[in-house]
Amino acid sequence: MRSGLVGSPGRQHRINIAKPPAPFATSPSRYMPNIVPKPKTAALLVPNGFKVNVFTSDLVAPRIMTVAPNGDIFVAETNTGRIKAMRSTADGARALSIEEYAKGLVGPSESNSTPRGSNPHWLYVAQLS
Repeated sequence: MRSGLVGSPGRQHRINIAKPPAPFATSPSRYMPNIVPKPKTAALLVPNGFKVNVFTSDLVAPRIMTVAPNGDIFVAETNTGRIKAMRSTADGARALSIEEYAKGLVGPSESNSTPRGSNPHWLYVAQLS
């Protein structure tokens, strides 16, 4: 991370809501995200008793996920127009299976199952119009 960027830890910003800058008075961000390989020494710091691992890397730009009462995980891949259904291993540490549940959608961004409870029959998906 480059020192001095807006998102640097510990940097403070003061915003006066009574005097916002005029529209287009500030330049847009020029820093686009880049995916880079994880350094060998990188590690997440989590509280005692917690563990972090990769559940799956077989998704394309996942946006939102919904967990069904039976434990199935529905993931919206907005850019590809798909909903994928995942089942986890018994210990929940990784994806055991990933299946295409729906395709041909226009920007799916949210899903929810109904009726609420242990036996839903429908999965509703919000998409762009």
